Amino acid sequence: MNTAEPSQQAGKPGRAHSTKTGEQQRAPQGEQNADISELADRARNKLERSTSKLLNKTELAEEPRSRSAKTTNPRMNMPVLAEQAKNQLAQLTGLKPVTVIGAIRDEKGWHVVVDMLEMSRIPTSTDILGEYQMLLDDDGNLLSFERKRTYLRGQPMEEQ
Repeated sequence: MNTAEPSQQAGKPGRAHSTKTGEQQRAPQGEQNADISELADRARNKLERSTSKLLNKTELAEEPRSRSAKTTNPRMNMPVLAEQAKNQLAQLTGLKPVTVIGAIRDEKGWHVVVDMLEMSRIPTSTDILGEYQMLLDDDGNLLSFERKRTYLRGQPMEEQ
């Protein structure tokens, strides 16, 4: 059985219509143009709708950034923020977080200080730790980080 479209079987352009006897006839040329115009209009409308939705999403995505400098995220509490900071720094550096040393919020955002395991040794009191200071926005996204110092885990803390 031939699986080609009826319009391809006869070698002529056009769309085939079935008749009561099972024979196929060609659609008039005007009807073909109307069908093509209708399909083109549908495609154009769909493209316009999807473009409009994309623009709206882009505008919505940009809006919170401008507002985040003015207001704080009420859902972002200290334990959630500290955990998020540790995870982001671990992902960036490949180091294992040890503990959060401190956190404070000011007009720039959240300043969080975390100890990270730089080098594991035996005994563990000789592990090398790094103290990292991070800046996060009000939503807990990491903006910057810097290693402030390295030290031995068993080393007493110096007064500054």
